[in-house]
Parts: sequence; structure tokens; C-alpha cells
Amino acid sequence: MPPRTNRRQTPGGPPAGRQRWQRLALVIGVAALLVVAAGALALWRQRQGDPWARYRPVPLDPGKTYEIVLWETEMPVAVLPDPLRLPGGPSPEPRAPGAAGPGGGFSAAGGPGTGSAEPVPAQPPAGQNPAGAAGSPGPSGAAGQPGPTAPPGAGESGSSPSSEAGLGAGAEPGRRGGPPPVPPLAEPGPFTHREYLQQALAAFARQFPNIRVRVEWIPASEAQDRLQRALADGKPPDVFGGWGSALLVRHPLQVPLDPYLSRAERRWYNPTALLLYQADRRSWVWPRWVAPHTWWVAAARLRAAGLDPNALLLAGWTYADVDRLAGLAGPPSAGDSGAAGAGEAPAGRAQGSQPPASQPPEPPSPGDRPVLTLWAARPDLPLEQLLRVRGLAAPLAPSGAVIWAGPEGRAALAWLERLRSQQRLHAVAGDGVAEWLAEGDLAGPAGGFTPALARWLLERYAGLVPRQPEEPAPRPGVVAVPPLVADRGSGTSAVPERWPVPPAPRVDAGGRLVGGIPDPADPRRLDPLVPPGFDGLVLLPPPVPAGAPRPALLETGGLMVFRQNRYRGDDHTQAAVELARFLSRWRTDVLTRRLLAVPADVTSLAAWRATSPLPAVYRQQLEHLALGVWNQNARGRWQRMAVTYPTAPGAPGPEHRDVARQVRPPLAAFWAGKAGASQVIQSWGGAAAPQGDGSGEDDRGEPGEPPSRR
Repeated sequence: MPPRTNRRQTPGGPPAGRQRWQRLALVIGVAALLVVAAGALALWRQRQGDPWARYRPVPLDPGKTYEIVLWETEMPVAVLPDPLRLPGGPSPEPRAPGAAGPGGGFSAAGGPGTGSAEPVPAQPPAGQNPAGAAGSPGPSGAAGQPGPTAPPGAGESGSSPSSEAGLGAGAEPGRRGGPPPVPPLAEPGPFTHREYLQQALAAFARQFPNIRVRVEWIPASEAQDRLQRALADGKPPDVFGGWGSALLVRHPLQVPLDPYLSRAERRWYNPTALLLYQADRRSWVWPRWVAPHTWWVAAARLRAAGLDPNALLLAGWTYADVDRLAGLAGPPSAGDSGAAGAGEAPAGRAQGSQPPASQPPEPPSPGDRPVLTLWAARPDLPLEQLLRVRGLAAPLAPSGAVIWAGPEGRAALAWLERLRSQQRLHAVAGDGVAEWLAEGDLAGPAGGFTPALARWLLERYAGLVPRQPEEPAPRPGVVAVPPLVADRGSGTSAVPERWPVPPAPRVDAGGRLVGGIPDPADPRRLDPLVPPGFDGLVLLPPPVPAGAPRPALLETGGLMVFRQNRYRGDDHTQAAVELARFLSRWRTDVLTRRLLAVPADVTSLAAWRATSPLPAVYRQQLEHLALGVWNQNARGRWQRMAVTYPTAPGAPGPEHRDVARQVRPPLAAFWAGKAGASQVIQSWGGAAAPQGDGSGEDDRGEPGEPPSRR
């Protein structure tokens, strides 16, 4: 007889099935509660200061017509009174309205929040496009953060010869899940900004026939102020196109990209351009183009000074490297093979840039030593570039104090004063502007140029435009720009599946920094950005003191989407997003014609590679700089680093008239040799210079943000 227990036997059958259904109902109930809780949390976040949590992609109503307002900042040009025709933007903070330009008539292109004089008409030299074609932008702004570390699998895409009108003509629609093909242009061009936008909107209307776009052209001198007034009134445009200080992040009426940008689409954009305008883990600007602010020097001069051109391009350079070029510093000692700090090379040498001891360079004679040439026609521009890469967000604080009067500004001015005292500095300003533009030495080292002026000077150096109208052709040995004839056989230019990001550099057994772009024949092999036999210009970011981070200085053009105080619905926002998305990808290479810049999407990048008259070596250098300069972090890992120009995203931009009144007059006296570094600092309200060697190499104070983070 079995022992008796209090345990009751549960019979099988229907009760067990009821338990399973009860468990299932419990799971469904918990899931429903989680969904409700997530919705409540999103609503709570929105009410607690996150007005951007509400945005989500929705389908457009095909039976509804959407009216979208686009404010487009017009890219202006400026003209010299002599036969040379120069594009004037991006001129970050042009002169005050009515001020005479350098050389008696150089009208600076206006930028956001500034006035500009009307350009004086002039005839272009033979073989040069009219300046009205695709004008170049004015100032730009915002501070950046390090770009992403390059994935090893990213490669380069080839380009096939094709024309402006025929590029992509007759091509099949874009690959499923891939970027769109290169669209054709109506004619070879060149185009003005308005003609370009007319073609882009015609193509947009074919794709979205129920979206009507009303365009309002905004002068660059008024863009920033007008947008701020519209935002204060709660009635901004649906889409705003501009650059620099006019580009915003995190405004309550601004619509972020992330809800509308898929992971696959994000790969089609320059990753650094997206990161530069990122805040709260959201991206805020649809990028169109990226223009690096470059200094440059001939590769032959770098090698003669014992510097590796490719290493400097990969990882930036220092004040000490410029000193060596000018003959003010000796070659590095044998004990300088280690890194200083986190990935920094010792003073006098770039990361991995020391040449082999078996091949010592011949030192140039004192008369052959190059002189640092700085474009000081706008007195604050060279110093602005030097201090922006140090992390200073703006020249003026909201209180009106001059931030440049701090230790970074003192160190930079002391370094420049030291070069001037040794007669190794030439400031191009005043009456010397026109003469230098016509006959100046472009082999460098030189800097302080806007991207538009740099484009013109680089074309002149490469022989793509005559130096004077009477010159019949480019220099011997330089290939002229080929005619852009349609190649119907090749179809379309190859569009990369994602933005090409070369892998990180490495230090070889000899201590030399090596890296570049993948070899098309063997992707595991990296070809240097500066080939060994290349003696042309090396485009570099502004130099920094030894031991400091070395970011690229990038000026970005893009589009922003806004809502109004009286919300017009998710579908209206979706229509505005579709316009910004389309314009950010539609042949933005046209906008870079008179600008030393790179398009920010892969489709326009393919067109730019196929049609740009710039030699391939300069295009590759620009693509590298547009992603940022390689730096080593504290763990020894390589990462790209960049900051935006002229201000940090979200930082209050100073009034241009305040900059013209407080900042520029002391600098103009400095460039003219009438004031020293300490006098400039004191006129800005700074303290007297501390005792030291004046080089600024030991200055570690950082009142502004570091370039490596926001």
C-alpha cells in the first residue's frame, strides 16, 4: 500500500492547456504594457525638453499637393580690377560694407551676417570660365569632433571619362539598396548657382510631382541674420541651404536626419561631414560639400628640409616643421625616433617623417630658404585658421571679450613674430595683393587662403589657367583640361557602394609613417597620397604646436529642415525632408567648381572624380583631408580628427562688425610690422606675455574646447 501524502494528483487534459494560454496571455499583456510605457516615456521626454522625439517617416499622400519653401543662400563671386578673375568666397568674415578690397578693388564675397560690395565687372582671361559660373560660398562654421576610424575593407572606386551632359545619361536606375546613379546635366555648362538649382528642382519635380517648391534666394551677407529672425518668429523656411555660421544644431524647430536616414543611406555620405554637425547622438545637417582650409608647400622643398611629404599629409604638421623649412631649426637628433605624447612626433619632425640616415638631404643655402607666405588681406583669417585647429570656438565670447587673447593666441602670434624677426615671414596685404596674385611664389610654405582663392591659385600653379591673359597656354609638360565629351560606350561613372574610407596608416620597421589609398590592383597594398617622384604642392591643414592634436579644418555646406510653431503635419515634414535629401545628392559637384572642395555624397563624388580638371594627385589629397587628419589617441589607436570652420556648432557666432572693430585693427598693424605680438594681445585686453622663448611650444592651456571632442 503506497504511503499517504498531502500532494494532490492533477489530472491531465484541459486544465494544463488553460495554463499555457494563461502564460501566453501574461506575455502579451507584459508586451503591451512595455509598448504603452515606451510611448509614455517618449511623450515624457518630448515634454521634458526633447521636442525631436516626435519625428518619424510617413508616406506622402499622392492626392495632396505639398508647398515647400526653400531658402537658398546664393554663392557669390568677387572680381579683381585687372584681367585676373577670382572667386571670392568662402570668406568667413568679409570686410565691413563699403570697405575697399586689397589692391584697390578686390570685393570680398559676403558671408552669413555680413555685407559685401558689388563686384566690379571684368573680362576673364582666355581659357578661363566666367566668374558667374557656379560662384563660391562665403563663411562657414562649427567645431567638429574626430572622424571615424577607417574600416579596413573600404576601397576606392574608379571613374570613367564622361561629360557633364552625358555623365550617367541612359543609365539604368540605381541598384536596389545602392546609391543612385550620376544624373545627367542639361548641357556641359558652366552654370551659375541659380541655373544649377533650376535643373535640380526640375529633376526633383519629375520624382515628386505633388511637391511644389518655392525658392527664395538669400544673399550670403544676410543669411544668418534672416534665419535667426525667422526662427525667433517661429516661421522658418521648410528647408534652408547655406554654410558656416548659418548651420545650426539642436534648435527646437530643427528636424534631425536620423529618423529619415537609413543605415544604408548613411554610408553614402562623407562620415566626417555627418559627425561634424552631430549633437545628442543626432545628425542635424544634410551635407552637400566639404572644403578643407589648406596650407601648402612644394613636396621638393619638404624633402630638402628632411621631411616626408606623405607623412605630413597623413598626420598633419607643427610649427617646428615650418621652422625647419625656413631654416630656423636643425635636423632631428638620433634620439628623436620616439613619439611625443599620444601619437605626436618630436618637435622638428612629423609623425614618422624623418628620412633615412643614409640619405641626408642637402641643406638649402640661406638665400634659397623658403619664406612662409600668409594671405593677410583679411587680417584675422590666418590667425583664425591657426586658432580654430587649437579648439577655440570663436574669436569673441558672448560677453564681448576676445578669446584670442588667451595662451593659444599668444603662442601663435609669438611664433609668427619670431619668423618675422628672422625675415622668414611674408604677409600679403594692402598694395602688395595684386602683385603677389600675378607673380607671387606659390611653392610655399603658404597659407591663410579661403577655399575659393586656394582653388584659383592651385589651378594657376597646375597650369590649368594662364597667369596673364597674353599667356597662350599652360606650362610645358602640363596636360590641358580635356574636353568633356560624352562616352556613350562606358555608360555611367562607377558610383561607390559606400563612402571610400582608406585604412589607418602604420609605422614601418624604420619608424616611417606609411599609408595612403588602396592600390586598385592589390587592395592590401597602400599607395602613398604623395608619390615619391611628385614635386607639386602638398595640401596640409594649418600647423599646430608640437604635442597638440592635429585636426583638419573643414568648411561644410549643407541643408537643414525646419518645422514651424504651427505644425503642419508629419507628411509636410516628410516632403521637406525629401527635398533636402534630394538636393544633398544631386550633382553637388557643380557647386564645387570654383571651390577647393569635395562633394559629400558618393554619387556626386563619382561625377567630381570624372569631370574635375584638377590632377588626380590633388583630388586624392582633398578626399583625404575631407575625412580628417590621422591622430593617435591615448591607447595608440589611429583615428581621424577634424574641426569645422569658422565656429563650433551651436556656439554663438560673433557679430561681424564687432570682429571688424575689436579683432582686425591690431592684426592689421601686426602684419604691417607696426605692432608686436604682446601689443596685439594687450590691445585685446589680454595680460602681458610671460617669460619664455616665444615659441609657444610649452603652452598647454586650452580655454576653448579641444578639437578631439565637442
